[in-house]
Amino acid sequence: MDDKEKLQKSRESIEAITFEILDLLSQRLELGREIAVLKNNLNMPLVDPVQERKLFKSIQKESESLNLNKNFSKKLLKLIIEETISREQDHLKQFRTKQKKTVGIIGASGNMGKWFTEYFSENGYSVGLYSRKLKKKKNPKSKIFKSIRDCVIHSDIIVISVPIETTNEIIDEVVKYSNNTKLVIEISSMKKQIVSNMKKLSNKLQLMSIHPLFGPGANIFKPQKFILVPIKSSQSEKKLFSSLFPNSKLVVCSATQHDKSMAYVISLVYFLNLSFVLSLEKIPNLKDISGTSFTIQYLLASGIFHDSPEVISSLQISNEQFSDVLEDFMTNINSIERIISEHDSDEFIKIIKKAKKQILSNKKSYDDLYQLVNSIDSL
Repeated sequence: MDDKEKLQKSRESIEAITFEILDLLSQRLELGREIAVLKNNLNMPLVDPVQERKLFKSIQKESESLNLNKNFSKKLLKLIIEETISREQDHLKQFRTKQKKTVGIIGASGNMGKWFTEYFSENGYSVGLYSRKLKKKKNPKSKIFKSIRDCVIHSDIIVISVPIETTNEIIDEVVKYSNNTKLVIEISSMKKQIVSNMKKLSNKLQLMSIHPLFGPGANIFKPQKFILVPIKSSQSEKKLFSSLFPNSKLVVCSATQHDKSMAYVISLVYFLNLSFVLSLEKIPNLKDISGTSFTIQYLLASGIFHDSPEVISSLQISNEQFSDVLEDFMTNINSIERIISEHDSDEFIKIIKKAKKQILSNKKSYDDLYQLVNSIDSL
């Protein structure tokens, strides 16, 4: 057999194996549909993060034994899982015979308003939208209301997704047209004044104050993390939350605790990244010659600036707790700047050691950092 004949035979073998792979994929997708029906009967979510992590770990080990590139295997599995979930969603639509409650989204044109619209729509709710910026569309998937009044009257659940500064104003208007059979949910990232107002209104209707700890790009099919600030009854509001967002992680805290925490995890992070980006003005395109740490930092800053200037400004200025946090931060900055200007290496090393103890830096953290970078590079 000459080389041409060997080449042709190899090509035929590759084609046969490819057909086998496609056949196995088809079988896998069919099993996915069966599992979707079983999960639906058991009232379980389609996505099981624990099972996914277990599968990814198994794939990593199997890739090593087969001498396959781990990133390739991971990307392939990710594509298969996404296609499986998509088909499962389509398959389950035929089982949704009973219409769930109607959800009205006030502020539906905003990024988080769009996330909640998609979330409730995909989970079988009838969804109606209101926003001053929302234009009438031909054949819209969701009903578009002409006013807040119409949105409230024709909805069982009302989600308020508007700028922090106007949230209380909108809540007050919603109350005018509401009654105790309706549930009003607000999702602002600052709580003190808003929750105080809601407590005064809690005898008139059902109220819930939550804070989604994720951005609008989060997967609607995966459990997410929320904060609940109780208005009237922590226990009943937790139960109500679980019925709307099953399997999502929930942290319960007071309005004061919430705003103090957000001063660090949101306001300070935005401040850091704004300062970081402004510092790069004189030397553009640094990301082209950057290493791991800079790549991560630049990516984080880029993602944060996906939010509107108004949102970023509000997160810095509206949180009354942030001024104290920022004062402490600037004290540390000035202290480090002084040590550097004095070339005091010993003192600088002491500070670094103190920071490492505080964040429990270890080899796993370092490995996780590189795993994150590798996953970004493979996209």
